Amino acid sequence: SFYCEDHALKEAIPFEVIEQADAALNPEMDATESVTEMLLIDKEVALATSLTNTSIVTQNVTLSGTDQWSDFDNSDPFDDIRTGINTVQTAIGRRPNTIILGQQTFNKLIDHPDIVDRIKYTSGTGITADMLARLFDVKRVLIGSAVQNTAVEGQADSLAYIWGKHAIICYVADAPKLKQVTLGYHFTYKTREAEKWDDGDAKARYVRVHDNYVQEFVAAEAAYLIKNAIA
Repeated sequence: SFYCEDHALKEAIPFEVIEQADAALNPEMDATESVTEMLLIDKEVALATSLTNTSIVTQNVTLSGTDQWSDFDNSDPFDDIRTGINTVQTAIGRRPNTIILGQQTFNKLIDHPDIVDRIKYTSGTGITADMLARLFDVKRVLIGSAVQNTAVEGQADSLAYIWGKHAIICYVADAPKLKQVTLGYHFTYKTREAEKWDDGDAKARYVRVHDNYVQEFVAAEAAYLIKNAIA
């Protein structure tokens, strides 16, 4: 069972900002886009936190020292990923079709000699996510490049990658079906909606965006986590 919870954020736009805005500007639209982006970041943080939690993705390995892919001389990322693929396929009977790499992990992996040696004669350009997908025989390689600012409002920015230094190998069904295995679903109650109202006491117009959803992992064995893939 699942329940689509209402996630909402609001922003106040002072009346004076609305009244004095140049014709090319739209303070209400700016506020709507701002809170929508924050909602999307919150959603991605929740997903990344769950998928990198070893109590949820119980098929996992944590790399350290010379096993981490940032050690170009001793590590073997191809073998680590192949182990993840075999583990998932043995558990669910389907070969994983997706690999998720944090941006920092991707940056290191494409410079690793084991990867470079396997691809260097196939293209004169840099290594891309699509090339990695073909190398590992999966449908897609996704790069988690989003960042989050965890600083308290008014303080200096503290930016960090949401997906960390990890790698996730998983099977995700192309379309929802009742009788199929998949890592999880993103259930949505209704489309994202916005509302606005004026507050005379605050001398501002409020914009609030609602997003009703829940993220459900229905087959955790459809994933394999390589935690701390790089140092």
